[in-house]
Parts: sequence; C-alpha cells; structure tokens
Amino acid sequence: MDEIVGGWQFRSLCKENTIINVDRSTAVGKTVYLAKSSSINVENSWVNIVYEPRIFVDIKTNESIISFNDLIADGGLLVHMVDFWEGRTPMIFDASCVPINNQDLEILFKQLNIKVVPRPELNNGELK
Repeated sequence: MDEIVGGWQFRSLCKENTIINVDRSTAVGKTVYLAKSSSINVENSWVNIVYEPRIFVDIKTNESIISFNDLIADGGLLVHMVDFWEGRTPMIFDASCVPINNQDLEILFKQLNIKVVPRPELNNGELK
C-alpha cells in the first residue's frame, strides 16, 4: 500500500520537477563546476523521497548558471523487509526522476559553449 500511494506522490512531484533553470543570455561561454549541495527530504511522503539539487556555478563569480533537481525514492516497507528484491528501490515505480539526462545536459553545455571543470579546492584541501 505504501508504494502505491508513494508512487502516486513521486509521479506528482516528478511532473512538477521538470524545470531546468538557465538564463541562456548570460550562460554562454561560461566555465562552471557542479557545486556541493545537500539532499532535501520530502516531508509527509509514504516512501522516502529526496531532492538532489544539481547546481552548476560560474567558476569566477560562484553564481548559479544551470540548476535543477533530481528526485530519488526508496521502496516501501515490503522492499525493506525481504531479501528477494535487489537494493531498496521501489517495486512498482521508477526510483528516479530527472528533468534532463546526462546526454542532453552535455548537448545543452555544447549549445551554450559551457565548459565544465572539476569542483575547485579550498585552501585547506576541501572541495567547494
């Protein structure tokens, strides 16, 4: 039962989560990196659902150039209780929802002449 309701909640959130934030006029020619971000738990869902923010920021200004959220779900109670199902993914709906796949993201970067570089290190060796 939890996956039925959780799946409905997940699909609803997925439909709302199709936005890719990018200002094409200012994004052209930028050099960006994928900023560190924390997962955000969705409150009051029947299965565990989290937003995974993806924020590509300008290496010089640290301003957001492209951003979107991936959604990830865990399976329901049954999946966590039995060993016949691999991992903790839902049995009756897809466990992830992304507004853009990696291949299309690469195409977008290419269209906008955006160069993606590794996340820079801070002075103490930690990543930004």
